[in-house]
Amino acid sequence: MWAWCVVLTLLYVFLDRSLSKRCYDHSGKEFIVVPFTITTSGEIFQIHIASNPTVTSAVPGTIRTPIIRQGSASRFSSSFSVTPPNRVSINIQNFEVVPVNVITDTAIVINTSYDVVVSVSYGKSGSLGSMLVFPTETLGTDYRIVTFSPIPPTTDKAILVIAAAYSDTSIQLFPGSEEVELEINGIYYTGTDIASVSLAQYESIVISSSEDLTGIRVLATKPVAVYSGNIDLSINNDGETDAALEQMPPISELGQKHIIVSNPKVKRDFIKIVSTVDNTEVYVDSVYYGIDLAGEFVITELGSDGSGSYAIVISSYPVLVALFGDKDENSDNVMTDVTMTIIPPITNYGNSYVFITPTKSLPVTYTHNVVVISPQGLSEDLRLDGSSTSLQGLSWTPVTDINNDVNHEIVSSIVISEGVHVLTSLNDTHQFGGYLYGTAARQSYGTALATFSKNTWTIQGLCSTSKFVKIADDKLPFPVELSTNTTRTYFRCYQLCSLSATCGVVAVFRQSSTSVECRLYESETQCGPFQNVTGFKLFARQK
Repeated sequence: MWAWCVVLTLLYVFLDRSLSKRCYDHSGKEFIVVPFTITTSGEIFQIHIASNPTVTSAVPGTIRTPIIRQGSASRFSSSFSVTPPNRVSINIQNFEVVPVNVITDTAIVINTSYDVVVSVSYGKSGSLGSMLVFPTETLGTDYRIVTFSPIPPTTDKAILVIAAAYSDTSIQLFPGSEEVELEINGIYYTGTDIASVSLAQYESIVISSSEDLTGIRVLATKPVAVYSGNIDLSINNDGETDAALEQMPPISELGQKHIIVSNPKVKRDFIKIVSTVDNTEVYVDSVYYGIDLAGEFVITELGSDGSGSYAIVISSYPVLVALFGDKDENSDNVMTDVTMTIIPPITNYGNSYVFITPTKSLPVTYTHNVVVISPQGLSEDLRLDGSSTSLQGLSWTPVTDINNDVNHEIVSSIVISEGVHVLTSLNDTHQFGGYLYGTAARQSYGTALATFSKNTWTIQGLCSTSKFVKIADDKLPFPVELSTNTTRTYFRCYQLCSLSATCGVVAVFRQSSTSVECRLYESETQCGPFQNVTGFKLFARQK
Protein backbone atom coordinates (compact mmCIF):
# COMPACT_ATOMS: atom_id res chain seq x y z
CA MET A 1 0.00 0.00 0.00
CA TRP A 2 1.27 3.44 -0.95
CA ALA A 3 0.73 6.52 1.16
CA TRP A 4 2.17 9.94 0.60
CA CYS A 5 3.61 12.16 3.29
CA VAL A 6 3.89 15.64 1.87
CA VAL A 7 4.30 17.45 5.17
CA LEU A 8 5.58 15.59 8.21
CA THR A 9 4.56 17.03 11.57
CA LEU A 10 4.78 15.53 15.03
CA LEU A 11 6.04 12.23 13.66
CA TYR A 12 8.81 10.28 15.25
CA VAL A 13 11.27 8.21 13.27
CA PHE A 14 13.08 5.20 14.58
CA LEU A 15 16.30 4.74 12.68
CA ASP A 16 17.74 1.34 11.96
CA ARG A 17 20.71 3.43 10.87
CA SER A 18 21.13 7.06 11.83
CA LEU A 19 19.83 9.67 9.39
CA SER A 20 23.05 11.55 10.01
CA LYS A 21 24.75 8.89 7.92
CA ARG A 22 26.99 10.69 5.46
CA CYS A 23 27.52 9.78 1.84
CA TYR A 24 31.03 8.66 2.64
CA ASP A 25 30.25 6.72 5.83
CA HIS A 26 32.33 3.55 5.72
CA SER A 27 30.59 1.55 8.44
CA GLY A 28 27.94 -0.95 7.44
CA LYS A 29 26.53 -4.45 7.75
CA GLU A 30 27.55 -6.04 4.44
CA PHE A 31 30.84 -5.91 2.55
CA ILE A 32 32.15 -7.59 -0.61
CA VAL A 33 35.84 -8.18 -1.23
CA VAL A 34 37.63 -10.24 -3.88
CA PRO A 35 40.98 -11.98 -3.18
CA PHE A 36 42.61 -10.57 -6.29
CA THR A 37 45.79 -12.63 -6.23
CA ILE A 38 46.81 -13.68 -9.71
CA THR A 39 50.01 -15.49 -8.79
CA THR A 40 50.54 -18.86 -7.17
CA SER A 41 52.43 -18.57 -3.89
CA GLY A 42 53.50 -16.35 -1.03
CA GLU A 43 50.29 -14.33 -1.02
CA ILE A 44 48.90 -12.51 2.04
CA PHE A 45 45.21 -11.68 2.28
CA GLN A 46 43.95 -10.65 5.70
CA ILE A 47 40.51 -9.22 6.43
CA HIS A 48 40.27 -6.97 9.50
CA ILE A 49 36.89 -6.20 11.09
CA ALA A 50 36.20 -3.66 13.84
CA SER A 51 32.84 -2.54 15.15
CA ASN A 52 31.51 0.97 14.89
CA PRO A 53 32.70 2.60 18.15
CA THR A 54 29.13 3.60 19.00
CA VAL A 55 28.30 -0.10 19.45
CA THR A 56 29.37 -1.25 22.92
CA SER A 57 28.41 -4.93 22.84
CA ALA A 58 29.77 -7.85 20.85
CA VAL A 59 28.84 -7.81 17.16
CA PRO A 60 28.23 -11.25 15.61
CA GLY A 61 28.88 -11.82 11.94
CA THR A 62 29.62 -14.30 9.16
CA ILE A 63 32.24 -14.42 6.44
CA ARG A 64 31.66 -16.67 3.45
CA THR A 65 32.14 -17.35 -0.21
CA PRO A 66 28.46 -17.32 -1.21
CA ILE A 67 28.74 -18.91 -4.66
CA ILE A 68 29.49 -22.64 -4.67
CA ARG A 69 30.15 -24.24 -8.03
CA GLN A 70 31.25 -27.71 -8.93
CA GLY A 71 35.03 -27.91 -8.95
CA SER A 72 35.53 -24.67 -7.00
CA ALA A 73 38.16 -24.85 -4.30
CA SER A 74 38.52 -22.92 -1.07
CA ARG A 75 34.79 -22.44 -0.47
CA PHE A 76 34.10 -21.61 3.15
CA SER A 77 31.66 -20.11 5.63
CA SER A 78 32.42 -19.24 9.23
CA SER A 79 31.16 -17.00 12.01
CA PHE A 80 32.94 -14.48 14.20
CA SER A 81 32.27 -11.97 16.96
CA VAL A 82 34.01 -8.63 17.44
CA THR A 83 33.90 -6.59 20.65
CA PRO A 84 35.06 -2.95 20.84
CA PRO A 85 37.78 -1.79 20.99
CA ASN A 86 39.22 -5.02 19.59
CA ARG A 87 39.16 -6.29 16.05
CA VAL A 88 38.94 -9.62 14.31
CA SER A 89 41.64 -10.46 11.76
CA ILE A 90 40.89 -13.35 9.42
CA ASN A 91 43.60 -14.93 7.29
CA ILE A 92 42.26 -16.12 3.96
CA GLN A 93 44.62 -18.99 3.27
CA ASN A 94 45.01 -21.49 0.47
CA PHE A 95 42.50 -19.67 -1.72
CA GLU A 96 42.54 -20.40 -5.38
CA VAL A 97 44.34 -18.21 -7.89
CA VAL A 98 41.76 -15.81 -9.28
CA PRO A 99 41.24 -16.26 -13.02
CA VAL A 100 41.78 -13.03 -14.92
CA ASN A 101 39.71 -11.48 -17.71
CA VAL A 102 36.80 -13.89 -17.13
CA ILE A 103 33.83 -13.96 -14.76
CA THR A 104 34.65 -15.71 -11.49
CA ASP A 105 32.99 -16.68 -8.22
CA THR A 106 35.72 -15.96 -5.67
CA ALA A 107 34.10 -12.98 -3.92
CA ILE A 108 33.99 -13.03 -0.12
CA VAL A 109 30.96 -11.54 1.64
CA ILE A 110 30.92 -10.26 5.22
CA ASN A 111 27.60 -9.81 7.03
CA THR A 112 27.11 -8.47 10.56
CA SER A 113 24.20 -7.63 12.84
CA TYR A 114 25.40 -4.08 13.52
CA ASP A 115 27.75 -1.60 11.90
CA VAL A 116 31.40 -2.56 11.43
CA VAL A 117 34.40 -1.23 9.52
CA VAL A 118 36.43 -3.53 7.26
CA SER A 119 39.95 -3.25 5.86
CA VAL A 120 42.20 -5.66 3.99
CA SER A 121 45.95 -6.34 4.05
CA TYR A 122 47.14 -7.91 0.83
CA GLY A 123 50.17 -8.75 -1.27
CA LYS A 124 53.28 -10.81 -0.72
CA SER A 125 55.48 -11.02 2.34
CA GLY A 126 57.81 -8.43 0.81
CA SER A 127 55.21 -6.14 -0.77
CA LEU A 128 52.29 -5.48 1.53
CA GLY A 129 49.39 -3.15 0.80
CA SER A 130 46.30 -2.14 2.76
CA MET A 131 42.91 -0.79 1.73
CA LEU A 132 39.59 0.21 3.18
CA VAL A 133 36.49 -1.75 2.08
CA PHE A 134 33.18 0.07 1.51
CA PRO A 135 29.82 -1.32 2.70
CA THR A 136 27.44 -2.36 -0.07
CA GLU A 137 24.91 0.35 0.78
CA THR A 138 27.44 3.03 -0.20
CA LEU A 139 28.39 1.46 -3.54
CA GLY A 140 27.62 3.27 -6.77
CA THR A 141 26.90 2.56 -10.41
CA ASP A 142 29.30 4.96 -12.16
CA TYR A 143 33.08 4.96 -11.66
CA ARG A 144 36.39 6.10 -13.10
CA ILE A 145 39.46 4.13 -12.09
CA VAL A 146 43.15 4.79 -11.58
CA THR A 147 46.28 2.63 -11.89
CA PHE A 148 49.95 3.46 -12.40
CA SER A 149 52.20 2.46 -15.24
CA PRO A 150 55.76 3.72 -15.70
CA ILE A 151 57.33 4.60 -19.02
CA PRO A 152 58.28 2.37 -20.74
CA PRO A 153 55.47 -0.06 -19.76
CA THR A 154 56.45 -3.14 -17.79
CA THR A 155 54.54 -6.17 -16.59
CA ASP A 156 53.10 -4.26 -13.65
CA LYS A 157 49.85 -6.19 -13.62
CA ALA A 158 47.54 -3.20 -13.46
CA ILE A 159 44.16 -4.63 -12.48
CA LEU A 160 40.52 -3.71 -12.34
CA VAL A 161 38.19 -5.72 -10.08
CA ILE A 162 34.39 -5.47 -10.27
CA ALA A 163 32.01 -7.36 -7.95
CA ALA A 164 28.20 -7.30 -8.17
CA ALA A 165 26.22 -6.58 -5.02
CA TYR A 166 22.89 -7.55 -6.61
CA SER A 167 21.58 -10.08 -9.11
CA ASP A 168 21.20 -9.37 -12.82
CA THR A 169 23.77 -6.58 -12.90
CA SER A 170 24.73 -5.38 -16.37
CA ILE A 171 28.04 -3.54 -16.67
CA GLN A 172 29.55 -1.52 -19.48
CA LEU A 173 33.25 -0.67 -19.60
CA PHE A 174 34.48 2.23 -21.71
CA PRO A 175 38.26 2.20 -22.43
CA GLY A 176 38.03 5.74 -23.82
CA SER A 177 41.56 5.77 -25.22
CA GLU A 178 43.50 3.90 -27.89
CA GLU A 179 46.25 3.49 -25.29
CA VAL A 180 43.95 1.43 -23.04
CA GLU A 181 43.24 -2.18 -23.98
CA LEU A 182 40.90 -4.52 -22.11
CA GLU A 183 40.65 -8.26 -22.52
CA ILE A 184 37.42 -9.98 -21.50
CA ASN A 185 36.69 -13.60 -22.41
CA GLY A 186 39.40 -13.50 -25.07
CA ILE A 187 38.05 -10.37 -26.79
CA TYR A 188 40.04 -7.13 -26.79
CA TYR A 189 38.49 -3.67 -26.42
CA THR A 190 40.10 -0.28 -26.89
CA GLY A 191 39.31 3.33 -27.75
CA THR A 192 35.60 3.84 -28.37
CA ASP A 193 34.78 0.14 -27.95
CA ILE A 194 32.28 -0.78 -25.25
CA ALA A 195 32.77 -4.01 -23.32
CA SER A 196 29.64 -5.51 -21.75
CA VAL A 197 29.55 -7.92 -18.82
CA SER A 198 26.60 -9.42 -16.93
CA LEU A 199 27.15 -10.55 -13.34
CA ALA A 200 24.98 -12.48 -10.93
CA GLN A 201 24.97 -11.43 -7.29
CA TYR A 202 28.48 -11.74 -5.79
CA GLU A 203 30.07 -12.70 -9.10
CA SER A 204 33.16 -10.75 -10.03
CA ILE A 205 35.65 -10.15 -12.80
CA VAL A 206 39.36 -9.35 -12.46
CA ILE A 207 40.85 -7.61 -15.50
CA SER A 208 44.65 -7.62 -15.71
CA SER A 209 46.88 -5.61 -18.03
CA SER A 210 50.51 -4.64 -18.47
CA GLU A 211 49.32 -1.17 -19.53
CA ASP A 212 47.92 1.73 -17.55
CA LEU A 213 44.13 1.32 -17.12
CA THR A 214 43.56 4.82 -15.74
CA GLY A 215 40.39 6.54 -16.89
CA ILE A 216 38.30 3.49 -17.73
CA ARG A 217 34.65 4.17 -17.01
CA VAL A 218 32.60 1.47 -15.25
CA LEU A 219 28.85 1.96 -15.67
CA ALA A 220 26.46 -0.54 -14.06
CA THR A 221 22.70 -0.93 -13.80
CA LYS A 222 22.99 -1.75 -10.09
CA PRO A 223 25.58 -0.91 -7.41
CA VAL A 224 28.95 -2.66 -7.78
CA ALA A 225 32.21 -2.72 -5.84
CA VAL A 226 35.18 -1.52 -7.91
CA TYR A 227 38.86 -1.95 -7.02
CA SER A 228 41.85 -0.88 -9.11
CA GLY A 229 45.59 -0.44 -8.89
CA ASN A 230 48.66 -2.57 -9.47
CA ILE A 231 49.66 -5.98 -8.16
CA ASP A 232 53.38 -5.63 -8.93
CA LEU A 233 54.30 -1.97 -9.30
CA SER A 234 57.79 -0.54 -9.71
CA ILE A 235 57.86 3.16 -10.50
CA ASN A 236 61.64 3.10 -10.95
CA ASN A 237 61.67 -0.10 -13.04
CA ASP A 238 64.42 -1.44 -10.80
CA GLY A 239 63.01 -4.94 -10.41
CA GLU A 240 61.56 -4.44 -6.92
CA THR A 241 57.76 -4.35 -6.91
CA ASP A 242 54.90 -3.70 -4.52
CA ALA A 243 51.13 -4.09 -4.43
CA ALA A 244 49.17 -0.83 -4.56
CA LEU A 245 45.37 -1.03 -4.81
CA GLU A 246 42.35 0.75 -3.37
CA GLN A 247 38.59 0.47 -3.58
CA MET A 248 37.31 3.20 -5.89
CA PRO A 249 34.67 5.68 -4.71
CA PRO A 250 31.80 6.22 -7.16
CA ILE A 251 31.78 9.44 -9.19
CA SER A 252 28.96 10.76 -7.00
CA GLU A 253 31.41 10.82 -4.05
CA LEU A 254 34.19 12.76 -5.81
CA GLY A 255 34.86 16.46 -5.30
CA GLN A 256 36.59 19.58 -6.56
CA LYS A 257 38.86 20.54 -3.65
CA HIS A 258 41.60 18.27 -2.32
CA ILE A 259 44.51 18.68 0.07
CA ILE A 260 47.32 16.16 -0.48
CA VAL A 261 49.97 15.57 2.18
CA SER A 262 53.24 13.79 1.45
CA ASN A 263 54.44 10.74 3.33
CA PRO A 264 57.59 12.21 4.91
CA LYS A 265 59.48 8.93 4.64
CA VAL A 266 59.31 8.41 0.89
CA LYS A 267 61.67 9.61 -1.79
CA ARG A 268 58.99 11.38 -3.81
CA ASP A 269 55.22 11.46 -4.31
CA PHE A 270 53.16 11.63 -7.48
CA ILE A 271 49.64 13.03 -7.72
CA LYS A 272 47.42 11.51 -10.40
CA ILE A 273 44.22 13.42 -11.18
CA VAL A 274 41.53 11.73 -13.30
CA SER A 275 38.76 13.82 -14.87
CA THR A 276 35.11 12.78 -14.93
CA VAL A 277 33.83 15.56 -17.21
CA ASP A 278 35.12 16.94 -20.52
CA ASN A 279 37.04 20.23 -20.45
CA THR A 280 38.03 20.03 -16.79
CA GLU A 281 40.32 22.75 -15.48
CA VAL A 282 42.71 21.70 -12.73
CA TYR A 283 45.00 23.80 -10.57
CA VAL A 284 47.73 22.15 -8.50
CA ASP A 285 49.10 24.83 -6.19
CA SER A 286 47.92 27.41 -8.75
CA VAL A 287 49.66 25.63 -11.65
CA TYR A 288 47.08 25.19 -14.42
CA TYR A 289 46.35 21.92 -16.25
CA GLY A 290 43.63 21.52 -18.85
CA ILE A 291 42.05 18.08 -19.33
CA ASP A 292 40.09 17.86 -22.58
CA LEU A 293 38.17 14.61 -22.17
CA ALA A 294 36.59 12.70 -19.30
CA GLY A 295 38.85 9.83 -18.29
CA GLU A 296 42.05 11.62 -19.22
CA PHE A 297 44.44 12.52 -16.42
CA VAL A 298 47.24 14.71 -15.16
CA ILE A 299 50.20 13.35 -13.23
CA THR A 300 52.63 15.60 -11.42
CA GLU A 301 55.24 15.22 -8.71
CA LEU A 302 54.23 16.59 -5.33
CA GLY A 303 56.44 19.52 -4.42
CA SER A 304 58.09 19.63 -7.85
CA ASP A 305 57.44 23.40 -7.91
CA GLY A 306 59.17 23.85 -4.56
CA SER A 307 55.92 24.11 -2.60
CA GLY A 308 56.99 21.45 -0.12
CA SER A 309 55.22 18.47 1.43
CA TYR A 310 51.63 19.25 0.51
CA ALA A 311 49.50 20.40 -2.41
CA ILE A 312 46.08 21.96 -2.96
CA VAL A 313 44.15 20.64 -5.95
CA ILE A 314 41.24 22.72 -7.24
CA SER A 315 39.18 21.55 -10.23
CA SER A 316 36.22 22.91 -12.16
CA TYR A 317 34.47 19.52 -12.00
CA PRO A 318 34.76 16.51 -9.65
CA VAL A 319 37.98 14.52 -10.10
CA LEU A 320 39.50 11.31 -8.74
CA VAL A 321 42.79 12.01 -6.96
CA ALA A 322 45.38 9.35 -6.11
CA LEU A 323 48.68 9.76 -4.25
CA PHE A 324 51.49 7.40 -5.28
CA GLY A 325 54.49 7.22 -2.95
CA ASP A 326 57.72 6.15 -4.65
CA LYS A 327 60.29 4.01 -2.90
CA ASP A 328 63.71 5.28 -1.99
CA GLU A 329 66.56 3.94 -4.09
CA ASN A 330 68.46 3.11 -0.89
CA SER A 331 67.17 -0.34 0.09
CA ASP A 332 68.27 0.26 3.70
CA ASN A 333 65.88 3.18 4.03
CA VAL A 334 62.98 2.71 6.46
CA MET A 335 60.53 2.75 3.56
CA THR A 336 61.50 1.52 0.15
CA ASP A 337 58.41 0.47 -1.76
CA VAL A 338 55.36 1.95 -3.46
CA THR A 339 51.98 2.98 -2.02
CA MET A 340 48.73 4.24 -3.49
CA THR A 341 46.15 6.23 -1.51
CA ILE A 342 42.85 7.64 -2.79
CA ILE A 343 42.57 11.19 -1.44
CA PRO A 344 39.10 12.25 -0.20
CA PRO A 345 37.82 15.68 -1.24
CA ILE A 346 37.29 18.33 1.42
CA THR A 347 33.53 17.97 0.95
CA ASN A 348 33.76 14.38 2.20
CA TYR A 349 35.64 15.18 5.39
CA GLY A 350 34.00 13.76 8.50
CA ASN A 351 33.72 14.32 12.21
CA SER A 352 34.61 10.80 13.39
CA TYR A 353 36.97 8.14 12.06
CA VAL A 354 38.01 4.63 12.93
CA PHE A 355 41.09 2.97 11.45
CA ILE A 356 42.62 -0.48 11.63
CA THR A 357 46.33 -1.16 11.23
CA PRO A 358 47.75 -4.40 9.80
CA THR A 359 48.47 -7.05 12.42
CA LYS A 360 51.64 -8.13 14.18
CA SER A 361 51.30 -11.55 12.58
CA LEU A 362 52.72 -10.12 9.35
CA PRO A 363 56.36 -10.90 8.50
CA VAL A 364 57.63 -7.47 9.61
CA THR A 365 56.72 -4.90 12.25
CA TYR A 366 55.33 -1.59 11.01
CA THR A 367 55.42 1.93 12.34
CA HIS A 368 51.91 3.28 11.81
CA ASN A 369 51.15 6.96 11.19
CA VAL A 370 48.08 9.12 10.66
CA VAL A 371 47.93 12.23 8.48
CA VAL A 372 45.33 14.75 9.69
CA ILE A 373 43.96 17.75 7.76
CA SER A 374 41.88 20.14 9.85
CA PRO A 375 40.37 23.60 9.45
CA GLN A 376 42.58 26.11 11.20
CA GLY A 377 41.70 26.85 14.79
CA LEU A 378 39.92 23.55 15.46
CA SER A 379 42.76 21.03 15.82
CA GLU A 380 42.70 21.37 19.61
CA ASP A 381 39.24 19.78 19.58
CA LEU A 382 40.60 16.49 18.19
CA ARG A 383 40.70 13.40 20.38
CA LEU A 384 42.57 10.17 19.61
CA ASP A 385 41.03 7.23 21.43
CA GLY A 386 39.22 9.69 23.68
CA SER A 387 42.34 11.57 24.77
CA SER A 388 44.24 14.66 23.67
CA THR A 389 47.53 13.48 25.18
CA SER A 390 49.04 11.97 22.03
CA LEU A 391 47.98 15.04 20.01
CA GLN A 392 49.73 17.60 22.21
CA GLY A 393 52.90 19.27 20.99
CA LEU A 394 52.29 18.47 17.33
CA SER A 395 53.64 20.81 14.69
CA TRP A 396 50.76 21.93 12.45
CA THR A 397 51.53 23.42 9.04
CA PRO A 398 49.10 26.00 7.58
CA VAL A 399 47.60 25.17 4.16
CA THR A 400 45.68 28.06 2.65
CA ASP A 401 44.10 29.15 -0.61
CA ILE A 402 41.85 32.04 0.35
CA ASN A 403 40.39 32.40 -3.14
CA ASN A 404 39.04 28.84 -2.96
CA ASP A 405 37.99 28.80 0.70
CA VAL A 406 40.84 26.53 1.80
CA ASN A 407 42.01 27.54 5.26
CA HIS A 408 43.39 24.39 6.85
CA GLU A 409 46.38 23.02 8.72
CA ILE A 410 48.07 19.64 8.48
CA VAL A 411 50.16 17.28 10.54
CA SER A 412 51.89 14.56 8.52
CA SER A 413 52.89 12.05 11.18
CA ILE A 414 50.94 11.07 14.28
CA VAL A 415 52.47 7.77 15.39
CA ILE A 416 49.95 5.20 16.60
CA SER A 417 50.21 1.66 17.94
CA GLU A 418 49.08 -1.47 16.15
CA GLY A 419 45.34 -2.08 16.51
CA VAL A 420 42.05 -0.18 16.27
CA HIS A 421 41.91 3.58 16.86
CA VAL A 422 39.21 6.23 16.91
CA LEU A 423 39.78 9.87 15.93
CA THR A 424 36.96 12.29 16.76
CA SER A 425 36.34 15.94 17.54
CA LEU A 426 34.62 17.52 20.52
CA ASN A 427 33.05 19.97 18.06
CA ASP A 428 30.19 18.33 16.14
CA THR A 429 30.59 20.82 13.27
CA HIS A 430 34.31 20.10 12.90
CA GLN A 431 34.88 18.38 9.53
CA PHE A 432 38.43 17.10 9.09
CA GLY A 433 40.19 14.59 6.87
CA GLY A 434 43.21 12.33 6.75
CA TYR A 435 44.66 8.98 5.85
CA LEU A 436 46.73 6.18 7.32
CA TYR A 437 50.16 4.96 6.30
CA GLY A 438 52.72 2.55 7.69
CA THR A 439 56.40 1.89 7.08
CA ALA A 440 58.80 -0.96 7.70
CA ALA A 441 62.07 -2.23 6.30
CA ARG A 442 61.51 -2.20 2.53
CA GLN A 443 57.73 -2.18 2.96
CA SER A 444 54.89 0.28 3.34
CA TYR A 445 51.16 0.78 2.96
CA GLY A 446 48.75 3.69 2.67
CA THR A 447 44.96 3.85 2.85
CA ALA A 448 41.98 6.04 3.69
CA LEU A 449 40.44 6.44 7.14
CA ALA A 450 36.96 5.04 7.74
CA THR A 451 34.32 7.60 8.59
CA PHE A 452 31.44 6.62 10.84
CA SER A 453 28.39 8.26 12.36
CA LYS A 454 28.64 8.92 16.08
CA ASN A 455 24.84 8.80 16.23
CA THR A 456 24.28 5.32 14.85
CA TRP A 457 21.53 3.59 16.84
CA THR A 458 20.76 -0.08 16.97
CA ILE A 459 17.42 -1.81 17.43
CA GLN A 460 16.71 -2.10 21.15
CA GLY A 461 13.20 -3.50 21.09
CA LEU A 462 9.77 -3.13 19.57
CA CYS A 463 8.72 0.00 17.78
CA SER A 464 6.92 1.39 20.82
CA THR A 465 10.05 1.17 22.98
CA SER A 466 12.61 2.28 20.41
CA LYS A 467 14.63 5.46 20.49
CA PHE A 468 13.01 8.24 18.47
CA VAL A 469 14.07 11.38 16.66
CA LYS A 470 11.59 14.17 16.32
CA ILE A 471 10.78 15.69 12.95
CA ALA A 472 9.79 19.29 13.59
CA ASP A 473 8.92 22.34 11.51
CA ASP A 474 7.94 20.13 8.57
CA LYS A 475 11.60 19.21 8.03
CA LEU A 476 14.13 16.60 8.99
CA PRO A 477 16.49 17.94 11.68
CA PHE A 478 19.28 18.22 9.09
CA PRO A 479 19.55 18.47 5.29
CA VAL A 480 19.11 15.41 3.10
CA GLU A 481 21.09 14.93 -0.08
CA LEU A 482 19.45 12.95 -2.88
CA SER A 483 21.33 11.28 -5.71
CA THR A 484 19.66 10.88 -9.11
CA ASN A 485 22.67 10.50 -11.34
CA THR A 486 22.01 6.96 -12.53
CA THR A 487 19.58 5.52 -15.03
CA ARG A 488 17.99 3.28 -12.45
CA THR A 489 17.89 4.87 -9.04
CA TYR A 490 17.32 3.57 -5.56
CA PHE A 491 16.30 4.84 -2.18
CA ARG A 492 17.12 3.89 1.37
CA CYS A 493 14.31 3.03 3.78
CA TYR A 494 13.84 3.77 7.46
CA GLN A 495 11.35 2.39 9.94
CA LEU A 496 8.69 4.94 10.85
CA CYS A 497 6.58 4.99 13.99
CA SER A 498 3.63 7.26 14.54
CA LEU A 499 2.47 8.50 17.93
CA SER A 500 0.24 5.44 18.16
CA ALA A 501 3.34 3.25 17.77
CA THR A 502 2.18 1.66 14.53
CA CYS A 503 5.15 0.80 12.41
CA GLY A 504 5.97 1.05 8.76
CA VAL A 505 8.91 1.90 6.55
CA VAL A 506 9.42 5.36 5.12
CA ALA A 507 11.56 6.18 2.11
CA VAL A 508 12.35 9.82 1.51
CA PHE A 509 11.38 10.53 -2.09
CA ARG A 510 12.36 14.18 -2.44
CA GLN A 511 12.60 17.29 -0.34
CA SER A 512 12.49 21.04 -0.68
CA SER A 513 13.71 23.60 1.79
CA THR A 514 10.42 23.39 3.69
CA SER A 515 9.08 19.88 3.35
CA VAL A 516 9.94 16.23 2.88
CA GLU A 517 7.98 14.03 0.50
CA CYS A 518 8.15 10.33 1.23
CA ARG A 519 6.65 6.97 0.37
CA LEU A 520 5.33 4.75 3.13
CA TYR A 521 5.26 0.94 3.10
CA GLU A 522 3.41 -1.30 5.51
CA SER A 523 6.37 -3.50 6.25
CA GLU A 524 10.10 -3.56 5.73
CA THR A 525 9.90 -6.66 3.56
CA GLN A 526 8.01 -4.67 0.95
CA CYS A 527 10.78 -2.13 0.82
CA GLY A 528 14.26 -3.25 1.81
CA PRO A 529 17.33 -1.07 1.41
CA PHE A 530 17.40 -1.23 -2.40
CA GLN A 531 14.35 -1.97 -4.51
CA ASN A 532 14.28 -1.90 -8.29
CA VAL A 533 11.70 0.84 -8.47
CA THR A 534 11.79 4.43 -9.54
CA GLY A 535 12.88 6.63 -6.66
CA PHE A 536 15.95 7.99 -5.02
CA LYS A 537 18.82 6.55 -3.08
CA LEU A 538 18.86 8.64 0.08
CA PHE A 539 22.12 10.01 1.38
CA ALA A 540 21.74 12.01 4.59
CA ARG A 541 24.54 14.29 5.66
CA GLN A 542 24.56 16.26 8.88
CA LYS A 543 25.94 19.73 8.21
